[in-house]
Amino acid sequence: MKKILSKKVMLEEKLNMNQIIALHTYEKSYNGSIYILANHEILTLGNLPRLVTFSLLTNRNCQLHFIVEGENPNRALEDINTYLTPNTYHIAN
Repeated sequence: MKKILSKKVMLEEKLNMNQIIALHTYEKSYNGSIYILANHEILTLGNLPRLVTFSLLTNRNCQLHFIVEGENPNRALEDINTYLTPNTYHIAN
């Protein structure tokens, strides 16, 4: 059964290219869709060119909202956290 969950993340540094590619690759293998909502913009992790452009235009201390739609979204959000290093994010309240 498909579910929708989300999590807010505050980036202290910009995402690096390895993190972007890892997030994109994860979304491609995930049985569902994963989106980022930030700056009144929503994009899917499956669109690599748009994801790279988005990451270049974000600032430090940017708040991202990851939205997961699909099977076992809790696990997907946990997996997304593994691609974000502890020194570049924290969970926003």
